[in-house]
Amino acid sequence: CKVSPTLRLAGMLLLASHLLATGAPATGPSMAGPPATGAPATGTPATGTPATGSQLPNPSRPESMLQGRTPAPTNLCSADSPQTAPSIPLPRWVRNLSGSNLLPSPAFGRTPETGVLLGLGLFYTPSAKSLQALPRRKSQIGFIVAYTERKQWILNQSAILSGPQDRYLIQWNMSWRNYWDQYFGIGPRVDPRQSTPFRFESLHLQASLLKRLSATHHYLGPQVRFNQLYRVRWETLPPQLVSTPTPGLWGHFTLGLGGRWVHDTRNEVVNPRRGHWREVTLRYHPAFPHTVNASTLDWIRRYGSDPDSLANPAYWQYHLDLRHYTPLLQGKNHDLIWASRFLVHGATPGIAFREMPSLGGDDLLRGYFRGTYRDRCLWAVENEIRGLWGDYIGWNLYTGLGQVDAHWQGAFFSPPRFSWGAGLRLIPNPKARTLLRIDWARTGEGTGGLYFEVNESF
Repeated sequence: CKVSPTLRLAGMLLLASHLLATGAPATGPSMAGPPATGAPATGTPATGTPATGSQLPNPSRPESMLQGRTPAPTNLCSADSPQTAPSIPLPRWVRNLSGSNLLPSPAFGRTPETGVLLGLGLFYTPSAKSLQALPRRKSQIGFIVAYTERKQWILNQSAILSGPQDRYLIQWNMSWRNYWDQYFGIGPRVDPRQSTPFRFESLHLQASLLKRLSATHHYLGPQVRFNQLYRVRWETLPPQLVSTPTPGLWGHFTLGLGGRWVHDTRNEVVNPRRGHWREVTLRYHPAFPHTVNASTLDWIRRYGSDPDSLANPAYWQYHLDLRHYTPLLQGKNHDLIWASRFLVHGATPGIAFREMPSLGGDDLLRGYFRGTYRDRCLWAVENEIRGLWGDYIGWNLYTGLGQVDAHWQGAFFSPPRFSWGAGLRLIPNPKARTLLRIDWARTGEGTGGLYFEVNESF
């Protein structure tokens, strides 16, 4: 059909105005992100005036090239055009969380140690705006309060802070618990079907201050660990505990001080995706007198417990922790890594039974009741395949091996315990790197657990 000159002129004017609009940088935030220095982008001025020689796009700055290019009409829908990125509508509460540095997290789940657990957590990540002048990895401060089916109260406050330009790493974890637990015995050959319930209250603090050595990835600094177990109540005391002195049977008080060396190349301190973490810790715990209140003394007399169970002997603890994060597949909407861990944890005679290295729980051979297998020597190997679908959903496949014994020869040459499982990850705020972890795990003995936690186990 014949096009009138008026319509042809209108079409040419419309096309010219469209080309000028796409050639000028947007007045709002660029999809390519602001320049690293915070300086304004150097593209075509907003007025549409052609760029001068000093305003030409810089090949080393992809965002400036993107903003300074005027796409041809046939390229307006190409894959590299920033204006054509798909927009996925999200609920308003998700959009609010994705822009917030404070993440409220409901705590709900069922674990072997707690039964059904209900609670609330708050996790804070410092704003990235304050870190532009002094770059560092993301930090995190968290607080959790929870109540469980077994009438347990758990209050926990923890933090991992990366100093300006990563010159310092500061970590602490402190908690109070009114807790129900089970005692299975000590050693690798206990019967997981036979246990003795008991209750207690505890105070705990572990903290370290690490300083980076020059411009390397090595960190060195002190570590302190305090733990007090008190108001211990046994439902029935096994005869072997009455006849054999067991440190910590009626509670303990320990305060240890030592040194910690770390070689850290991880890309982030919270839920890293590449790099490694190598840690060696050595800590000395001196002897302390242990005092108990009158009600606890009545319990001790009732069971005729050995007086040595009240002692807090001196002992040493040592720790080797090797973690590796290897990217396997990286794409625009998917990400796959292999996370592995090798752990050696030991202690000398005199350590209280509940301070002994132990398998189980939500972070080491998931699926076992925490403390089912405990002794002075422990090793464990864990491997995970972790994947991401987009920015908000992730998954993992998990397997772990480990064993305990009073001596290293027995620990390494006894048949290991093993567990396996899978899980989902929910990431409300990808910039803050905080995630909600849902894990299901099964053990070689047939026990299992469902865990709702915050952040990866390692």
